[in-house]
Amino acid sequence: MEETKVAVVTGGASGLGLASAVRFAGLGWKLAILDRDGDALAAAAEQLEKSPATYLHQGDVGDAEA
Repeated sequence: MEETKVAVVTGGASGLGLASAVRFAGLGWKLAILDRDGDALAAAAEQLEKSPATYLHQGDVGDAEA
């Protein structure tokens, strides 16, 4: 049985977070991508559309109320 790999990427809509998400997706990993910027997250989704096992969520992991 093949091992399933999963990455949770915070700040995944830009910069190093997005680069990491793209790399993991290219390796076939399942992804959960979180970011505060909804517009940037939507743009990131377009780059990652070929990865069907991607969950995107807008929120702030540093804010307990978010």
